[in-house]
Amino acid sequence: MSLNLPDLRDALAARLAVVEPAAGQRRPQIERSMKSMITPPSLVVGFPESVERHHASMGESRWVMIIFGIGAAGAYDEAAQKQVDAWISDTGPSSVGEILEADTTLGGIAEDVTVFENTGYQVFTINNVAYLGTEWKVEILG
Repeated sequence: MSLNLPDLRDALAARLAVVEPAAGQRRPQIERSMKSMITPPSLVVGFPESVERHHASMGESRWVMIIFGIGAAGAYDEAAQKQVDAWISDTGPSSVGEILEADTTLGGIAEDVTVFENTGYQVFTINNVAYLGTEWKVEILG
């Protein structure tokens, strides 16, 4: 199965759209690509960290995509911490990992999806503004 980046972005964004907000928080905006301006909370389909093509096995490919979660401006913002807590939890309607792995075909375009790493809390600087967030590495086989 052959994968392409626009289809992967659309499929990952569709999965992220079902992530529920943490209690008392707003529903996250879903971005299909990196932006120069972010309105948190946001879940962003980032960029491929790596792409491997296995031509010997009929064009199958392995993509590792980066997903960013931006909770709120301010590394010590309590609302941002609650949002990131919910996103990185193992289970629940706000768990990004659980939701991404709930459809391992991404709507029929992939053979398997595995969330294999989360970085925990991170501070991201976008346009000189510090945001509390996290990132996931997601392996997609096609």
